[in-house]
Amino acid sequence: FPEIRHNVEVRYVDFQKPRGNLPELLGESNQVCPNLVLDEGDQFGSEKFSVSAPTGMQHIDKTDDIIQYFIERFDLPEKH
Repeated sequence: FPEIRHNVEVRYVDFQKPRGNLPELLGESNQVCPNLVLDEGDQFGSEKFSVSAPTGMQHIDKTDDIIQYFIERFDLPEKH
């Protein structure tokens, strides 16, 4: 979906911890992948999907919630 490709920065991290800059962004306990880190000020669906990390950043760490966030945020068709 080009809507996602042009609006989301994808970063790949190694399996071994620490996983990229996830600890810096979300804290040591939030290195699960996939993990969608929301831009500061991005309030779309934050109360519905995201959780607040100890660092104050909002993120979504459940695959189904990430998919549903994308569907609603970018007005995509429902998954089947």
